[in-house]
Amino acid sequence: MPYPNIILTRPVRVFIMVFLIVSFCIVSPIVILYTAGYRYDWENNTIKQTGVISVDVEPTDANIYLNDVKIDKDIPARLSNRAPGTYHISLKQKGYKTWSKDITVESKKTTYINNITLLKDQLPIHLDDFKSDNIVDFYPSESSNYAIILKNIEGVYEVELLNLENTETTLLTRINKKPKIEWSKTSPTGVILTQNNNNYQAQLFSAATEDIGKKFTFNNQNYHWQENNNQAYFQDNNDIYQIGLESKNLIKTKENLSDVWYIDNNDNLWTFDRENNRLLKNDKIQENFDYDLKNILNITNNRILAFSQKHDLVAITLNNNQIQNTKKIEADKYHILNNDEVLAWSPWELWKIDQNGNTQLMNRTSEYIKDIKQMSENNLTLIHTKENLKTFNTHYFVTQHLFKNGKIKKTAIDQENRAVFLWGEIGKRKGLFKLNY
Repeated sequence: MPYPNIILTRPVRVFIMVFLIVSFCIVSPIVILYTAGYRYDWENNTIKQTGVISVDVEPTDANIYLNDVKIDKDIPARLSNRAPGTYHISLKQKGYKTWSKDITVESKKTTYINNITLLKDQLPIHLDDFKSDNIVDFYPSESSNYAIILKNIEGVYEVELLNLENTETTLLTRINKKPKIEWSKTSPTGVILTQNNNNYQAQLFSAATEDIGKKFTFNNQNYHWQENNNQAYFQDNNDIYQIGLESKNLIKTKENLSDVWYIDNNDNLWTFDRENNRLLKNDKIQENFDYDLKNILNITNNRILAFSQKHDLVAITLNNNQIQNTKKIEADKYHILNNDEVLAWSPWELWKIDQNGNTQLMNRTSEYIKDIKQMSENNLTLIHTKENLKTFNTHYFVTQHLFKNGKIKKTAIDQENRAVFLWGEIGKRKGLFKLNY
């Protein structure tokens, strides 16, 4: 019987065996490297190790989209083995505004998306108790959940304290002349200023205790708040007084006292010599300027903030109470954050100033900026422009529209309950509105 023709001859079998061995030797390392997180970069012809994207946001049932592809993972999520490069991440959930950003994944590094709470997609609610046409102004606190409502009732001005958490009001005082009302930037304390001939009356109030203090008279309204305290310093000719709700104490007396002065937390008296453009501390020269200072705003152990006569913001860095450098930015308003950093802005730019006086440009806009408010501890800021309200995350540099199509005059923030109070006109309604975010 003849031997049948067999295709798998010995040479063929040897070839197949060699092929399989070679394939195994090639493919196995590739599989091992791939599972270990290595990828080939075709653009740069190099092998790179993958990175990780870590997502932890509120609400935790939000959906994650990466390059418009839904990722079926629960939050907090760890998206491992991501090839280095740029990705577009979106966080979506019904009833919330979509948060999105282009992120960069680097080799052997983790890109974090955290400390984010999605904004609720809601409209403002008109508060029935605050529809009165008698409301002439609204003064929100910068550091607490309070605001002052000023009403004109038949020629008499009523000053009411509004608690934003429960929208309850307390009448503080009635005044025959329209007062000037200002809040401390670091404590729930304010001052009511009224002018009587050539003198000014100052009356402090505490929002925390709903108390109003005595009236004290000065020959000008040149004052500043004591840092993180419910007291203020007022100038009266060459004397500086510390006043509280019930007390008035002489603190400093200086011959020819400048109208630009500040008492820091160590009781040092800083003054500005306008004639020679010099900054002095306890009469000792600290710095010579080529411009004139208008007023000193804030002094900490590491930083001085002041306005120039041109209303530029001057940031001065201190080291062991000695001036190290000075920077000037075009900003005419500022807000002190809870971590002692400062947001400063002009109509078109937003800046951040850290605890050491270093400045960073955060945002430029074509919309006129009216006001800036801190919305949360996690870098969320409200930008109030002429056209609308929008949020800006100073860490991720993400801007989102919150509300538009209203004539909003002023805003107040209740951080704890995540609500914005709007004073102005929306549609045909006027008064106070509440927008949950």
